[in-house]
Amino acid sequence: MIFSFSFKVTADSGWDSDYGGGFDSGGFNYGGGWDNDTTYHTSSSSSDNPYLGYIFTAFFIIWIIVCIAHDVKPHNYQKPKHGYHDLNEDEFNNFFPNNTIEEFKNMALQNFIAVQNAWMNFDYDALRKLCTDELYNSYITELNVLKLKENQNIMNDFQCLDIKLLNIREENNIITLYFYLNITFFDYVVDKNKKVVRGNNLYKLNNHYYIQYVRNKTGEDKITNCPNCGAPLEKTTSQTCPYCGSVIVKEASNFVLSKKMKVDD
Repeated sequence: MIFSFSFKVTADSGWDSDYGGGFDSGGFNYGGGWDNDTTYHTSSSSSDNPYLGYIFTAFFIIWIIVCIAHDVKPHNYQKPKHGYHDLNEDEFNNFFPNNTIEEFKNMALQNFIAVQNAWMNFDYDALRKLCTDELYNSYITELNVLKLKENQNIMNDFQCLDIKLLNIREENNIITLYFYLNITFFDYVVDKNKKVVRGNNLYKLNNHYYIQYVRNKTGEDKITNCPNCGAPLEKTTSQTCPYCGSVIVKEASNFVLSKKMKVDD
């Protein structure tokens, strides 16, 4: 079983949570949005045609519905279904005969939480070790915006409700793990005075994710010397040369987060 995802991936670790358009958490609905202050107004003159206003309003509502239908979800979006199951153990053992599915599920959960904490604390070094380069570059772009606004995305009190190892795939010497995760946590943004400016610090979110982790097949570092200065590199999770300071792009020897997609369930 191979999953093909076409969701637009946003740099979340905070931005996955949808404050815009309203969301429901524990029976409470929060409207508004990150930067959505748009208000629509309609007006008409009833002196010329008493029905003109109604006709215009009807067309306007239809236009809004059409826009939502085309823009909110990709054309090939399929709503996830209940009833996720772990990968068959025999299939799992074909890849990892010396490990268990539970070990990998625990790794995925701990990595997920570590990424959230690194994002919250602007810990760029930790993010670099926990994510692929592509995802890391997306995250730092968002974090730089937060810093510029002197905001901080607070996330804590994580509680995993469900996690499943859905699939394992090997391609071009890279192993990819596919997980489903249902987790609750507080997620809100504060300004420099610790005042909540986005979200709510009283109610936890209940989010569902598809997450992917990647690693090279052997689980070993392949780069032994710095491509910039040629200095020998010790086997370490650091991706910065200790001699010249260059960023070292390695094939991940440990599983690192490559994708995280928030989905409905």
